[in-house]
Amino acid sequence: MRSDFDYQRYAFATGGDVGLGRLATLVPQLQYGRLEGDVIPQAAFYLGGTHSLRSLVTDALAASRKAFGRADLIFTPDLAKLSHLPHPAALVLQGALFAGSGAVWGKDASSGARLTGDALPDRSAWISEAGASLLYRPGLPEPRGLLRLDYAHGVGNNPAHRVVLYYSVPLDLLRRLE
Repeated sequence: MRSDFDYQRYAFATGGDVGLGRLATLVPQLQYGRLEGDVIPQAAFYLGGTHSLRSLVTDALAASRKAFGRADLIFTPDLAKLSHLPHPAALVLQGALFAGSGAVWGKDASSGARLTGDALPDRSAWISEAGASLLYRPGLPEPRGLLRLDYAHGVGNNPAHRVVLYYSVPLDLLRRLE
């Protein structure tokens, strides 16, 4: 099928799930994307939202290139049980810490203007964050799925901070590329 737009979109994502004894699990994730040809919004790479930088609103930045990395440290113990609070056995609350950094560069998805960097982003294009999460694993519809309450705070040149409630699956970058 022919189209009025001519582009090639390449994306690479990887991640891991590393158990740290009975205390925690480390979930690192990396993503790289490159768009060649016509830069149209529906093919661009987005930064911001629950699947990338949680301190930014969803799809805050978009361009023809993207690099992103995040690490979640999910603690195994039940927080309610540790604090000796009475609670139903099905309500297991876990804590987590996370940090992430990403950049979009190349051509802007909405205007087509050239952003900073060419093969790699300029140092100023990188946006970082760190935060904490309260997690509940309901078991449905996905056994590994988590209902998350996140507080994300920008680091360095990112003044943003947000509290977000959403449903997530560990290694979500491998399931959905933005």
